Amino acid sequence: MGDGPARKALERRARRLGAGDRVRFLGYFAHERAPAALAHADLLVLPSLYEELGTVLLKAMHAGLPIVASKTGGIPDVVEYGVNGLHVPPGHPEALARAIDRAG
Repeated sequence: MGDGPARKALERRARRLGAGDRVRFLGYFAHERAPAALAHADLLVLPSLYEELGTVLLKAMHAGLPIVASKTGGIPDVVEYGVNGLHVPPGHPEALARAIDRAG
């Protein structure tokens, strides 16, 4: 739900990979809009290299979404592996892709 310098390149890559109709890049929006956006999601993916505890995880849990997130910082304290989500090692895109396939 964020924005960043790689957004345009990621959007192009999603289209090239044939995922353009399944992946949405929403950009930044106000926190109060998050529940409405998450209500339309199938999965929350948080591939952080480090994260104390992203509040988006709590919002996703409240929305009942499965979660795939990096096993870093406070994430494993909230995302119980195999119960409400999956963790992957930070910085391992192959593991992230396998977990997304498994959760989706």
